[in-house]
Amino acid sequence: MSNSKYNSQKVHYDLSAPTSKIQRVWRSIKMWGLHRTLAKTINRLSLPLSPVFYLFPRNKDLLLVGCGQFGLSTASFFIGKKLGNRFLGCYDIDLNQAKRAKRTYKYKFVANSFEDLTDLDGAKYMFVASNHASHAAQTIAGLDKGLVVHVEKPISVSWEQLSSLSKVVEGKEDRLFVGYNRPFAKATQLLREYLPDGDGPFTIQYFIAGHAIDPNHWYYDPQEGTRICGNVGHWIDLTVHLLSQRDIADKWEITIVYSDLDLREENFSLSMKSDKGDLISMVFTTRGEPFDGVSETINLQHGNVMAKIEDYQSMKLWKGNYFRSYKFYPKDVGHKSSVVQMFDDHPKYRRPWSEIYLSTMLMLHITDMVRGEITFSNFSFHDADLKVRGACK
Repeated sequence: MSNSKYNSQKVHYDLSAPTSKIQRVWRSIKMWGLHRTLAKTINRLSLPLSPVFYLFPRNKDLLLVGCGQFGLSTASFFIGKKLGNRFLGCYDIDLNQAKRAKRTYKYKFVANSFEDLTDLDGAKYMFVASNHASHAAQTIAGLDKGLVVHVEKPISVSWEQLSSLSKVVEGKEDRLFVGYNRPFAKATQLLREYLPDGDGPFTIQYFIAGHAIDPNHWYYDPQEGTRICGNVGHWIDLTVHLLSQRDIADKWEITIVYSDLDLREENFSLSMKSDKGDLISMVFTTRGEPFDGVSETINLQHGNVMAKIEDYQSMKLWKGNYFRSYKFYPKDVGHKSSVVQMFDDHPKYRRPWSEIYLSTMLMLHITDMVRGEITFSNFSFHDADLKVRGACK
């Protein structure tokens, strides 16, 4: 199959349909809160404004790689809100984007290259929010410079990248943080407190309504790892995180049903069955345009615990005869806690590298399935680890 066929994605939805701007802002406030909505609006409209908490001076020791929507209105927003202005330097392949970061979030320097950025005196931390194919190499460079690095998902888009990164990470795990944010959400952390000990199987069901993406978007560049790496990796990683409550099964049977092979990244169902009896199912669709990105529902059963998470705005939880209902406002998908984790010398919660490594291997395997139009395969974490180690040679 040629790349040209693979890239001939057909988006059936009008991405520019007129919507009341006031209505959208109001909906955003109800979902994300006033302060986050203000930051998003300032960034999207490129307004020459800066939320006041970014003006408070701190030691400027943070580097930002990638000055897009996430790097600014999520990473810079939460870092500035919690820690004040620690923004030393920024870099983006689009110089105008970097200049916007300097103007809005008061970064001290705009670097002309990634190398110039990492050479800035006083740098201690680096936040990587660039295009996906750059993550592994930039993370390796930052770790080699002695920086504390937060890299957004995915950490790699190929087995070779994961191999190179895993070699460098060894012995440096305490300086690497990864931006899979859902394990940091309040709903996820509360749920884990109720999960029983023991080796019983998990049943997890996901329904994810993702946003349609323009067919010319860089996500569809074959080198960027597909939407499996860019989006679906979130729920693959969350699955591994939840299963880590006990020893994760080694062997899995994986089935994918594609609605349309030409749109196989857009609408599909994924099911996984482990040799421990775990049943994981996922439906990912872009047939409806959810407000502000993604809408998701998660159902889980493990032992005598059942839970239902509605778009990380509410959760219902049953444990035997016990029932509890939770509401979360603003909507909490874990961004705040994930983004600022690298600044905490004694974090309340820290994900082990081994968990990220496992979820990345599983994500890359499923990515290969989607690229090859494969509908069924067997997967083993042990065999995948050997594949990563073999790619080192």
